Amino acid sequence: VGNIRAGTSRIMYAIDLSSSIIHGNLTAHENASPADWSVYYSRIVNFSKCVLHGGIHDAYDEATFNDRVDLSYMTIYGDMLESFIGATAEFSLNLANTVMFGHFRNTFFGTTMHGEFSMKNFTLHGNIEEGSFGSITVEGKFDMSQSAIHGDMGDSMFASGMFNSEVDMSGMLINGSFGNKSFHSCTIRLNLYFQDTIFTKSIGEEAFGSLIVISGVSFQNVIFPPSGIKEFVFSGTVIGGDLTFDKAVVNTIDENAFYETVIFGSLTFQGCDLDEGQLESDSFRDLNIFGDAVFTGSRFHNNALLPGLFSGMRANSLYLDNCGLQSIVSNHSVKKGPFFALALVETTGAPVLNLSGNNLLSIGKYAFSGVGAWDLDLGNNSISKMSLGWSRSVAALNSISMEGNPSTCIVTDDESIVNCTCAPPSAGVGSYCDTLNCPLADANQDAANGQYVNVDDDLNFVENNEYAHYRCRPGFEIKSGSQRELKCLGGTYAPHPPLVCVRKTTDWKKIGEIVGSIIATLVFLLAIYLIKSQRDALNLKKKREEDAQAVLNGASDDKELPAEVVSCLTPEEKQEYLLNRAQYSELLQRASKGITQDEFQYRAVFAGLVLHKTHGGELLQLDEAENFLIQQLPRDVVIQQPALANKEGAEYIAGLREMFHKSVSVFDNALKRICAVTDCELVVGVTKGNDRIFEKAELCYDGNLRRVTDVARRSLIFNRFSGMAKFLRLLAKVDIITIIRIKNRFSFKKFKHAKDTGGYRDLQILVRFNDNNLLVEVQLHMRSIYEIKVGKEEDAAGLTGHNRYILFRTQKEKAYQLYMYKWDKIIKERLTAVTTMDTKEVRVPQQQQQQQ
Repeated sequence: VGNIRAGTSRIMYAIDLSSSIIHGNLTAHENASPADWSVYYSRIVNFSKCVLHGGIHDAYDEATFNDRVDLSYMTIYGDMLESFIGATAEFSLNLANTVMFGHFRNTFFGTTMHGEFSMKNFTLHGNIEEGSFGSITVEGKFDMSQSAIHGDMGDSMFASGMFNSEVDMSGMLINGSFGNKSFHSCTIRLNLYFQDTIFTKSIGEEAFGSLIVISGVSFQNVIFPPSGIKEFVFSGTVIGGDLTFDKAVVNTIDENAFYETVIFGSLTFQGCDLDEGQLESDSFRDLNIFGDAVFTGSRFHNNALLPGLFSGMRANSLYLDNCGLQSIVSNHSVKKGPFFALALVETTGAPVLNLSGNNLLSIGKYAFSGVGAWDLDLGNNSISKMSLGWSRSVAALNSISMEGNPSTCIVTDDESIVNCTCAPPSAGVGSYCDTLNCPLADANQDAANGQYVNVDDDLNFVENNEYAHYRCRPGFEIKSGSQRELKCLGGTYAPHPPLVCVRKTTDWKKIGEIVGSIIATLVFLLAIYLIKSQRDALNLKKKREEDAQAVLNGASDDKELPAEVVSCLTPEEKQEYLLNRAQYSELLQRASKGITQDEFQYRAVFAGLVLHKTHGGELLQLDEAENFLIQQLPRDVVIQQPALANKEGAEYIAGLREMFHKSVSVFDNALKRICAVTDCELVVGVTKGNDRIFEKAELCYDGNLRRVTDVARRSLIFNRFSGMAKFLRLLAKVDIITIIRIKNRFSFKKFKHAKDTGGYRDLQILVRFNDNNLLVEVQLHMRSIYEIKVGKEEDAAGLTGHNRYILFRTQKEKAYQLYMYKWDKIIKERLTAVTTMDTKEVRVPQQQQQQQ
């Protein structure tokens, strides 16, 4: 019980404390100087199986042991601090099977072992701190195999050490970090073994930097830490034999991990698991291998080789066979593949790049860019595509082996031309096979007075294995012997002679036949138009006579009446309703005569859109979006503006405008965001004046200003119906508004002729601001129709298209107010529980009513 202090005595025979229990430290005598530790032990120092409840502090520095030092099977509950510094053991030093709960610090620094140094099965619950074992010299084997270090192994741990035999660190568990420059500048004359070792945290920078190993280094079956092999770990390492990583688990290998490493044997990564992370560009940069680099059977991340992976590596051959590779990735911007600047130099045999037995489907243009002369083995893959120019990126191919692939290539005898045989659907011309389409612009580079086109004129390319067709410009015809069709072969057209169109002679007879045919067609169409116009006039007159006779006879045809009319009108009212409806239709027909030209243009443009291949199909998308909105519309909603206390007439309109201006910025921003993804243009337009609002209220709503819903409005112009459909779905998601009505005049079923709007078509949405119940009208226009409406061209009367539409609209509203308004009001009152509604009206000023 107590410390064992030593350092002033000379033991000529032995010191034996084996199997002892010591409750204290083994330390220097308080009066001892460093020189006093130069003690001479002629036989052994034996602490085996000793239990030390303390540490070994400042002990045996510069001591000389003539025989073995046995510290095996010990249990040490303390640190080993600055002990055995500069000591010399003529035979062995044994720490095998010892368990230590403490730290190493500067212990065994500069120690010389003329025999073996064993730490086999050593267990340390602590750190080996920086400098321990530094500058050590071991003549025999250094054995740390099967040891478990539950802590960090510090920086420069074995730095500058000299090991004249092998170093065995196999089967270790390093449950901490493996420090920077751990073996930096060491010399090992035989082998360095790390096989079956597990690294759990990290391997520091230059851990094996400037290490010299005369024989080989093995990391076989090693599990590397999640951070993998970091930058410069093997920087400047020189290995006289092989460097082996077979069946190791390596998540990543950083750039420059093997910078300026020299291996006089081979580098092997056979059967490794490299699939969890990825090998970075330049992972093997400036690695010099005098043997082969062998990755046979290893698995790479995503089954792909990344650009620059083997850049700057020098080896005799590179084996990547049976790795399950599916792609060789290239960086097209810098024309760089995984093998850029790879040097395969003959040292032990003919250089080979072996990629056989993988699952490669294609070879890109820059897959082998920048590689020197070698034999290429691509056998037993599934390659059907080799991009145009893939072989030109290689400095010189000695031979290509592609047995067992759908497409195959060979190198000709002069070693400068590659000939390929393509498997369908791939196609090519000589040195490549591909499935790419061919741009028409490429075909037309040497076409004179004509051009190649696709069968479908909307396409600007020709599909692989299909033909481009040659057409001459007007006034030219194909020259005899010119090629009329051009075949696309994997992105490039088949070789062809120059294509020439020559000016053709005028065939006046044929021109006359064409002109006559055109005139006859126009006369026929004019006759049809005149007959149709006369027939329409007769039909209108006949219809009016039939309606009048039905009123006189008291008859009623309920089939022609809307369902709501049939259900809520008396027989006498139905007869009067029919008469008024006929009178309304007659006035509407008269009003439309002023916009006949515009109505024809509207219908012609819309008919063109319906028949168009793209726009016609997109109308179905618009119908679907409309149905989607209709299902979400609120039920039983009274469509009218909010009431404003003590405000009538112009003051009421001003109040609505003030409410709109307070909310419009947020609403406009929402519309602009939707336009950004639907290709539309937001148009604010001119604010509707009070006179027009009063007029509309009088003509359409019996003077009730609250029924005017378009006091505030927004217009959006679209180029495509698909954009309009997408707009509807996105507008439904705007949380500051509620959509309460939608009127789709683009629907051919609901508005077949669009008579009420003089042929003009748009889509109107009525939205309500959730914060103040203000109604705002949102109008969606198709640009080709909208531009007719807002056109500036004037007719003989000096009216533009918009002016003519205003006249039509005013006459239509007057006809509605005269004949149909009262019936709509009667039907609505009888069908709706008006007692539950907000029935307060805001009237048009009396003066304005008199003007109307």
